[in-house]
Amino acid sequence: MKKKGNNILIATVTICLLLFSFKIIIQDSSIVGTWISENDTNWKINFDSNGNSIWFYNNSQTDTYVYSLNNSSPKCNNNVLVNSKTNYLTLTNNSDINDKICYEVYSISSSKLTLREINSSSLLIFDKE
Repeated sequence: MKKKGNNILIATVTICLLLFSFKIIIQDSSIVGTWISENDTNWKINFDSNGNSIWFYNNSQTDTYVYSLNNSSPKCNNNVLVNSKTNYLTLTNNSDINDKICYEVYSISSSKLTLREINSSSLLIFDKE
């Protein structure tokens, strides 16, 4: 009986890990593209499928980051709420790995991206180009 219980536990953990991995893949692909700030249309962020993000202002490149989407803590030296509904975007500057920006992802859809910088109350809303 104990062996059957262990097999069920292993199967359950495996399924959970697969579902979590699938969720991250969907989120990564949904962020891919160019996003324009609703607050300042001169600010654009491009996310590619290789985990790179290029920031533009007035169509000139300003910064390049490596990005990741996940729901783990800490983010930018802050402990954050982690549950099945939380997602975080971490950007690490390519020219300075100590320069990190962390956002809570409020929503990602085919047309809108809503973020909140950790330790801030203001929302950043982007429309897909």
